[in-house]
Amino acid sequence: MKFAKLTLALLLAASISFVGCLGDDDNPAASSGSIVGKWLLTDVTIDGTKMEEIYPYYLVFEEDSTGQRLDMDNNLLHDFTWNVDSDKLTFNYHEGGSEIRDFSVTSTKLIIEMVYVMEDYTEHFIETFTRQ
Repeated sequence: MKFAKLTLALLLAASISFVGCLGDDDNPAASSGSIVGKWLLTDVTIDGTKMEEIYPYYLVFEEDSTGQRLDMDNNLLHDFTWNVDSDKLTFNYHEGGSEIRDFSVTSTKLIIEMVYVMEDYTEHFIETFTRQ
């Protein structure tokens, strides 16, 4: 009887521990959705103003951390590798150079934010992509 109570208590404790870990994720962006896939630029906002005319393109993120920027005819514009660290997305371009951008992702939307600092002004860009 004592053995049965001890076994039941251990099983209950183990199941509570397991359920408690189900929501844990070291990467909040990944818990909302995966960046891997093909994304179409559908909206651009600059300093809070939605642009009426945009030049859409695709971003493709592969599982092996490679990616491409493609025009609307799927012609290659840029090759890159990418990395996600929390809410930061790093692009390392094969032509040289890199960018670190704030981002968020859900199962259907990817939002990338960037700030361009010019000599005499600053612009805040928000690009919204839709999963294809």
